[in-house]
Amino acid sequence: PISQLPTLNQVNTVIDATTQPNWSLGSIVVDGSSTGSAHGFSLSSTVDGFRLEGIEIRNFSINGILKSGGNSENIQIINNRIHSNNFIGINLIDVNGGIIDENEIYSNGSQGLSISNVDNSLIQNNYVGTNKSLSAGLGNTANGIFGTASNTVFSKNISVDNDDGIELLSSGNNKLIENQFGTQQTGGNFSR
Repeated sequence: PISQLPTLNQVNTVIDATTQPNWSLGSIVVDGSSTGSAHGFSLSSTVDGFRLEGIEIRNFSINGILKSGGNSENIQIINNRIHSNNFIGINLIDVNGGIIDENEIYSNGSQGLSISNVDNSLIQNNYVGTNKSLSAGLGNTANGIFGTASNTVFSKNISVDNDDGIELLSSGNNKLIENQFGTQQTGGNFSR
């Protein structure tokens, strides 16, 4: 795009690139190199039931994905590649019942995944600071996963080459299950 895409504000909006013929991750790209000051996808507080799947989002001057303040239900961000954005890869504010699953989130200028008041959600199988090939040198500038959450499950995420793998503030009743956090990763091996 050459300017900020419209803010998404409709209930039950689905953007699913995996339905396209011959789809593979990286075949459908939203590139912000020419947009000026913009987010890749901007979601309003009214987007209950939103799902984004199978898209590469890169080179935006602000966030790859921003879900702004105001409580939203059932936000799903699944199997996307979000990288090389100037600020945060995925920035979620006030989400209840979200699913963040199997995304590659790397080489962003701040946090990989920033969460603020993300409750009763599932954050799993994400590659933060690396990709599914476990390539080294793709860290986000700040933390891999950062913010506040309650009653949320963090499961089987890999977060390497970031400032901190995960940092949760003022959070409660969360579960961290079988995650891998490290400071360096080469050849599939992690050091802490």
